[in-house]
Amino acid sequence: MSYLYKKTAAELSKMIKQKEVKPSEICESFIFRYNEVDKDLFSILDADAALSKAKELDNVAIGADTPAMHGLPVAIKDNICTKDMPTTCSSLMLKDFCPPYDATVITKLKDTGAVIFGKLNMDEFAMGSGAAVASGSALFALGSDTGGSANCGMVGYKPSYGAVSRFGCVPYAASLDQVGPIARSVLDAAILTTAIAGHDPMDARSNPNFNFNFSDIENTDIKGKKIGFISEYGGEIENVKKKFIELGAIVEDVSIPIIKYSQTIHCNIAFAEASSNFARLDGIRYGHRSEDISNMDELYVNSRSEGFGSEVRRIIWLGTHILSAEKYSEYYEKACKARELLRMELKRVLGKYDVLLTMCTAPANLAGLPAVAMPIGFQLIGRRFDDAALLGVAHAFERGGECK
Repeated sequence: MSYLYKKTAAELSKMIKQKEVKPSEICESFIFRYNEVDKDLFSILDADAALSKAKELDNVAIGADTPAMHGLPVAIKDNICTKDMPTTCSSLMLKDFCPPYDATVITKLKDTGAVIFGKLNMDEFAMGSGAAVASGSALFALGSDTGGSANCGMVGYKPSYGAVSRFGCVPYAASLDQVGPIARSVLDAAILTTAIAGHDPMDARSNPNFNFNFSDIENTDIKGKKIGFISEYGGEIENVKKKFIELGAIVEDVSIPIIKYSQTIHCNIAFAEASSNFARLDGIRYGHRSEDISNMDELYVNSRSEGFGSEVRRIIWLGTHILSAEKYSEYYEKACKARELLRMELKRVLGKYDVLLTMCTAPANLAGLPAVAMPIGFQLIGRRFDDAALLGVAHAFERGGECK
């Protein structure tokens, strides 16, 4: 059964329900693949514990109401809290942190019968992206996206802000962070998101009215859909436009001038929020504590200098500068105003188009919009909380064949 790691989650879920394969056999296949490839993709993988859990699930009766996630292994980005294994954010600052609780998304996954298949390495405190799903050592993964991590050569889906709880996800920039899946296909992304979406009173930004239903995305007809191609960040994706047109979509160029400032807006807000969020990691309440200290000043300075890597220190420094009394109105306030203008402009344009096509990833986070990054290097952006329609278009494109 070592070949099972090559299949999609949708295929494996169907095989489990038809009793063609057991959860333990799937888990064994991914352990086999893990041992074949770069083990550094994972920060921790307790293969015995994962296999033991999968064998427990072998004995669970399968019925019509069995969740699609039952028996499927999910790798978890190492900034999402798991009470039975460390959560380090790939940082010396949290190297000994083992949370006393599960993040809400982890609780939801366990409730569906998913197997937590280890924690994934990442750039420190999520200031980058990963590759375990692409290697085949993970069926799919649960991660976070602050401005583009989902754009990683696989299907990276960023749900509408507020659709999936962020409780238990170590924040980089809380108003931008969104938990979501990295998967091999759009259907796989929908399966994982269905398991984790929903209102959570532990997350103040969680939306209580959002109905997350992907049951009909396979029936989406792309013919006649209006797609706005953002000309400011088009890039070399003429082949993508051509494919959409071949599939019957209407593709039109659309100009959103303010979008060219989205990266600057994003950096100002993200760095400022990171500076604030990481202030708690001071060696006193949380985080690494230096042994090379003789007074309180050295405790703060040495603990943070040793605990944070160079990139995180740079971002904290810039964020602190942005939030300083002298620069707050010049940088942070202007960025927040520009963000609101961008949000309003995207809402206006999405009133005319079903989805937007682009290569720039930051605008969706700034506006809280759902977005899906496709493997060949483009992103589709949809209306807020109209996630099913967005994934339906992405699935129809995926089903229509890859661009050459």
